Amino acid sequence: MHKKNVRETHSQKSRETLKKETALKNSFFNRYMLFRYSLALFFFSNVYWLIILWTQVSFYIIFPITLLIFIVWSYAEQFRMYGTKNVYLTITRGTLYFQGIVQLLLFLMIVTTNQFSTLFPIFADNQVGHLFIAIILILGLLLVFYNLGRIQEILANKDRYYVRFQTIEKYHH
Repeated sequence: MHKKNVRETHSQKSRETLKKETALKNSFFNRYMLFRYSLALFFFSNVYWLIILWTQVSFYIIFPITLLIFIVWSYAEQFRMYGTKNVYLTITRGTLYFQGIVQLLLFLMIVTTNQFSTLFPIFADNQVGHLFIAIILILGLLLVFYNLGRIQEILANKDRYYVRFQTIEKYHH
């Protein structure tokens, strides 16, 4: 009977230790949540753009394909950081820069050239279509800039999730 109680007590302690370790890992991993959601938005936007461009294959199809590859690679980088305190967001940062450059390039192209119908074949090539796509691209650029700012905060350990993680870690040890 005594051995059973010792095993149960040991099992409860290991469960609580595992629970605390998991809470710490999840708390630290939450630092990257904005990137996961933003990249998901960019992923599906690029998939949609790829499908649109597939109807009229052009040179521009290389942009969404390349962006999709980089986004998947960024997700892999972030998931490798689960359970570790090491922060390496090099691929994620590069992906965001590339996404921003493509969006800026697209914005400039729809404003200065007549490539709108080649870039976005299903949208009307008129002022309303141009304005709609321009707003989408500007919003995407703002999201890219916000994410890049968050990366700087994380690398400097000045983000609120890091402060929360330190508090949780202090009380668990």
